[in-house]
Amino acid sequence: MRRSFFNLGIWLISAATVSACAMIKPSTSKEMISTKEVASTPRASAGLAGNGTSESEAESEAEKDWPKDPKLVEQSEKAVYHFSMGQAYSLNNETDKAVEAYRATLAYDPNSALVRARLAAELVKKGEFREAKTLCEEAIKLDPNYVDAFLLLAGIQVVAKELDAALATYESVLKGKKDHRDTLLYYGTTLAESGRLTDARRVLERLVKLEEDPDSQVDEAVAWYYLAKVQTQMEDFSDSARSLRQAVSVRPSYTRAALFLADLYIAEDEPDKAIKVMKDSYVENPASSLATRLAAYHLSISQFEKAVPYLEALAEVEVDNISAKVRLALVYWQVNWLTKAYTVLREVHQAFPSSNEVLYYLGELELERKKFKSAISYFNKVDSSYGRYEESVARVVASFQELEKFEDAKTFLLKELKKRKDIISFYTMYGRLFEADNQLAQAIRFLERNFSQIEKSESALYYLGYLYDRAGSAKKGLNIMEQILKKNPDNANALNYIGYTLLEKGKELARAKEYLARALSIKPNDAYIMDSYGWFLFKQGDTKGALKLLEQAAVQKPNEGVILEHVADVYMELNLNRKALAMYEKALSNLTEAKDQVRVQNKIFNVETILGMRDPKRLRSPASRK
Repeated sequence: MRRSFFNLGIWLISAATVSACAMIKPSTSKEMISTKEVASTPRASAGLAGNGTSESEAESEAEKDWPKDPKLVEQSEKAVYHFSMGQAYSLNNETDKAVEAYRATLAYDPNSALVRARLAAELVKKGEFREAKTLCEEAIKLDPNYVDAFLLLAGIQVVAKELDAALATYESVLKGKKDHRDTLLYYGTTLAESGRLTDARRVLERLVKLEEDPDSQVDEAVAWYYLAKVQTQMEDFSDSARSLRQAVSVRPSYTRAALFLADLYIAEDEPDKAIKVMKDSYVENPASSLATRLAAYHLSISQFEKAVPYLEALAEVEVDNISAKVRLALVYWQVNWLTKAYTVLREVHQAFPSSNEVLYYLGELELERKKFKSAISYFNKVDSSYGRYEESVARVVASFQELEKFEDAKTFLLKELKKRKDIISFYTMYGRLFEADNQLAQAIRFLERNFSQIEKSESALYYLGYLYDRAGSAKKGLNIMEQILKKNPDNANALNYIGYTLLEKGKELARAKEYLARALSIKPNDAYIMDSYGWFLFKQGDTKGALKLLEQAAVQKPNEGVILEHVADVYMELNLNRKALAMYEKALSNLTEAKDQVRVQNKIFNVETILGMRDPKRLRSPASRK
């Protein structure tokens, strides 16, 4: 299957633009600007002013070609000035000004291939490919040996999907310079883009055998890397891996090759090799891309401490990357380095004080550190439009409760309700504050006053029905559950409530069974529903079936007193008296209401009597008198 090589045109243009914007020497020495300008450049001083021309020879050639006519001298000086400004603007990434300067240069030196190439390179940066293409073609006409103009033109042709034309342009260069490394690379990759993978491979295999050229942007490692990409497209993964190993061997710091090789190892299910390649490369070149991949790998297998050094490196390099710092803080938090986590989050908060995400995490962290006042201060600053605002409010309420400031919690909730009347959980949260103080009547009155909001939520309605039941208004509780079922016949909690209530009253048992069975089918792993249906089976005489469900429920909710009591009742029915006693005692320790405690204490007394541990004439004192 053929895959796109990559965004080849943009890459080719980028590479050619770098070349065109370097200190380029056109072949002719008659150009007003370029001869003298090139002689003074670093590239010229490195012996690159011409075909092997030395620095002194270049300077001599420049002086010889410099015009003698005063008018021409003035014109040349203006051209040199504008050209120099164009270079400066280009280096400073001021593309529009560079374009303007190079256009001014052409006004004084209209026959310069060099200036056309420079102007074309700047226009490419702006995406003005049509004019850039024309300028390259004009530069080539002026100087048919101007390689960089050919390379830039070919890159533009690739962007325009004129692949055949681009290939012809590269071939024009290779006719005169068959071993030109840059051209061979671009030619090979363009062949691959056009689907001629075998030809591309042949060209790149030839490239890797050539000797290095200090003037080329393409070193041996790059050549091996792009050969590997073509081999991968041909699905020759073993040869591709071999080429990449060669690239990394030649240049251990070559991050792209290391990452590519790591991907191949991962595809072959050899993660250890992949990690070794990336770690070895990271030692040579601690690139962010490697740190990101290594951190992600360790995090994916929960090796949080091993991920830390890479996350710390990313946070240090990418100083403005809030996500990197937050991720580091969360990993510190994961390994329980809470002080470090707080320090990093505080630093981020100081840089981005309005970040709701950071405020939320700081609040959560302070909760974990049991610093409830600090947690409240952070959560309080979270904006009501934030996605976790509702959770933030709940955390503030929980913090006030930990501090036993229940009235402050109520005051805070009422204030938040004015901001967001649409968040139903705030109403039930407020009701639970009254419930926690056993003020059921006040909780019910508050919810009734806000019934227009409560009725929008099945869970809020269920809570009101539950409160009615706890307050002794079972009929009102049932009416609420019936309302829920009118809205949603498959509300498992309402079905369970009605079914269990009917069972306890001994009424409409067929309906009770139907509701409980339906609830269990909707939520088969819900401990409370398993308990209800198991209790129904027990009442109907199916002791074994009841025991299976009730024990499963007890495993899920080992601290739920009523479920434990039901299990103990079944044990008693099966004459497993000692198991029943142990379960009753566990149930008693988990029951909070006096009436439930008295009931279970009496059952314990009965079991102890059966086991000969109690005098039946001696009465057990109720829990309320202990």
